[in-house]
Amino acid sequence: MSTSNNRDDLLLDNLIEHNRGGTPTEKPLHPDSFSPDEWEQLKKETWFQTFTGRRFHAFDPQPEDIHIQDIAHALSLINRYNGMTKFPYSVAQHSILVAGQVEDKYKLEALMHDASEAYIMDVPRPWKPFFVNYKEAENLLMSCIADKFNFKWPLPDVIHTVDNKLLHTEAIQLLPGVEWANYKHAYKNMPIQERNWRDVEHTFHMLFGQLYYARVA
Repeated sequence: MSTSNNRDDLLLDNLIEHNRGGTPTEKPLHPDSFSPDEWEQLKKETWFQTFTGRRFHAFDPQPEDIHIQDIAHALSLINRYNGMTKFPYSVAQHSILVAGQVEDKYKLEALMHDASEAYIMDVPRPWKPFFVNYKEAENLLMSCIADKFNFKWPLPDVIHTVDNKLLHTEAIQLLPGVEWANYKHAYKNMPIQERNWRDVEHTFHMLFGQLYYARVA
């Protein structure tokens, strides 16, 4: 291995070790927080391949790297509640339900409200404050995705209201022995059914097409 590669590996290792050191707020996800060498190394080393074969750079997301097929596919395979539900229940299925509870003018935002999780996974709410820079990464990604697909970010308040109400609805029906969910905050007469992930992916993709092209037409 070349000296340059050894230096790059050491730089990346040092950055990772820094984030493990209990000082998560010292290095926000912004180029100004790193030296030029550090930032370029992060961008170069922190990519992964998507379903459509793209290289996605987590520290430097670009609109051309974001594709709805990747989002629909990933979200249909990522389970909510850390997979602790009675049956597989995906982020995509959840997003479809959220879209079904809002006015037409908010449906695209509702469908895409968790789109960043296609790239950074679904993290249970109680853990998110303790994940180094998670919220910054989420905001960075959602800003890029919103710009790409022409929807509002930050999201309208109505999306958060529906999302929270659906949280209680899902927990009551899908989490055995749940104690924190409140029937008063849940939707009535909304049975959540087990669905095949391929069917969910198709529904998500088709609904996105309808909503997006209606908006940009």
